[in-house]
Amino acid sequence: MAINEALAEYLALYHKGEANAVTSRELECSFQMRGSELRREINALRGDGIPICSFEGGYYYAATAEELERTIRQHQPDLSGQHRHLPGRTNRCQRIRSHGWPRAYRQT
Repeated sequence: MAINEALAEYLALYHKGEANAVTSRELECSFQMRGSELRREINALRGDGIPICSFEGGYYYAATAEELERTIRQHQPDLSGQHRHLPGRTNRCQRIRSHGWPRAYRQT
């Protein structure tokens, strides 16, 4: 499994929702990577439409469309070098609103 797939799966399974956020340092240790590598992987996943959110407390997989929208708003001012990731995030938000969460990521 590729590192970005493992990272997305890990966040979806164990860190869904802001209340379950994981720090960057914990992810760096768990996946044995530097902070810059982690940020690059997170941004690539976001660009692919995976709803990974962040705030000062860490990273988490969005549990609601509102969490995803909050992350999008938070990152809009600094999107100068990351503008290519915004369409993936907003498209994901629209799909969630229209069709609900993908079956693989629904809580049972």
